Amino acid sequence: MGNLDSQILSFLKLLSELGSETEFQKIQIEPQALSPAPSPEPRKKLPSSSGPLVGFVPQSEIWLELGPPTLPSIQLLLSTDDTALVNKNQVTILGDDLNQLPHGTYPFAQVILVAGSRLTDRQDPTIFSRIAQAYQANGCMYRAAQGRIWLRLRKGSIESGFNFRALGQALFQSISAQVPEVEACEAVFITSDPQTVARIVAFSEGFYRARREILKERFSKIGQDIYECRNPLDCESCPDGPVCDLIKETVQVIKKRREDFFGKEKP
Repeated sequence: MGNLDSQILSFLKLLSELGSETEFQKIQIEPQALSPAPSPEPRKKLPSSSGPLVGFVPQSEIWLELGPPTLPSIQLLLSTDDTALVNKNQVTILGDDLNQLPHGTYPFAQVILVAGSRLTDRQDPTIFSRIAQAYQANGCMYRAAQGRIWLRLRKGSIESGFNFRALGQALFQSISAQVPEVEACEAVFITSDPQTVARIVAFSEGFYRARREILKERFSKIGQDIYECRNPLDCESCPDGPVCDLIKETVQVIKKRREDFFGKEKP
């Protein structure tokens, strides 16, 4: 079993523990409800997965604000090639649904699990962009960076019937439309309380450490040193990859020049 598979199992164990402490509901989206997702508007093209601003909801129009900088928030994407670990088209909610939350500000965690026999982390950037597109199509303001997620929703969106079922359906449609490697997709939304979201944040730290170790191993195999980077994605998934590649090449050139002039440093 791969390291990332063990991380999914660890998350499912944590989710089970949280479910025993917090009221939760599970919603199965029927296959016939999944129709092709709408194409993104050209003027709102999403350039990367690094957290573009999608839509805009001014302060005066906010009904619900989830995961603002003052409260804990986390967005996680967990992937595996074992489809048995993911409940296809299932939405799990810990806490209140969007249409049950009173006007206000709340902590928020969103965990998307994807599985497919041909799935690799190379599909991560496309999946992240499709997540953003699902929010965009429903008129939400969506920001995501460094693992955090920040949403703003209008009252009109909630009154029109927008909830986590509709959001999950939009996410499943959006991802399946552009990422054929994804054979199963599951979504978990948490609004219960800051402590519960903080436990998901704590879990994410271990998850990113595991990915970091995988990344270090990849660098070691090609004889390069990994540099300090706080991006939660690995290099193959990161939209800043070309820039970082250029930096690494430049560092190698400078290092060689220093060695030629001063001699090789002793370990």
